[in-house]
Amino acid sequence: MLDRYTKVFVVRFDLHPTEFSGSNKDIGLYLQTEKKRLQKEYKCKAAYFCTREQASSPIQHYHAVFMLSGQKIQHPSRLLDLLEKSWTRFCGGKLAKVPRSYGTMVKGNKASIDPIVYRISYLTKEDTKELNGSARNFIWSRQKPKVSIDKHNDLLLVDPLVTFLKNHKRHVFSKTNDVMGKIYKKPNRKHGWFSEDELPISIYDLINSSIRAQTKTDKAFNGVT
Repeated sequence: MLDRYTKVFVVRFDLHPTEFSGSNKDIGLYLQTEKKRLQKEYKCKAAYFCTREQASSPIQHYHAVFMLSGQKIQHPSRLLDLLEKSWTRFCGGKLAKVPRSYGTMVKGNKASIDPIVYRISYLTKEDTKELNGSARNFIWSRQKPKVSIDKHNDLLLVDPLVTFLKNHKRHVFSKTNDVMGKIYKKPNRKHGWFSEDELPISIYDLINSSIRAQTKTDKAFNGVT
């Protein structure tokens, strides 16, 4: 997908059917149908990767990943709601949301790719795949690369220009913070908006002034000169 888009959004979820199936025909049909629907919904290419697992339960379950353009989607809430409803309609099963289920990979930015690859690598574990029988452990979508990729060229993962721009932006941000920190020092505000030397009049003088004004008013009211 990074051969097509500079940003690729990745979301992971689990699918639990209501009955056992000895083949991957149903899950393959569901994923392919949803792929076409999401491509139409988000107006971009979509791809999926899924693994079948079964441990002590008599029914298999699936860990699945969908990938779409990072320019079209930044959060999985609506996407997962669509998939949850469609999975329930398809087989009456349940979709389980998992913690830290999504992220965006940026072409050439290895720091954005590594965490997502690590999270997806959970799907490749050997444990709980022993009972799959003749059914394949993995199901994935197939699509031709948009451009020919040289297997000896790793610019999709690490692009020197992307790395340079990212480091430069971090450096400028750090320098700007240092300069602004020296220019602006937070004043001590013991008395609300004003510091002591900024107060136009002391509290003592303010009280005395108020008393003198009130005394003059009382004298004038009583006819005293």
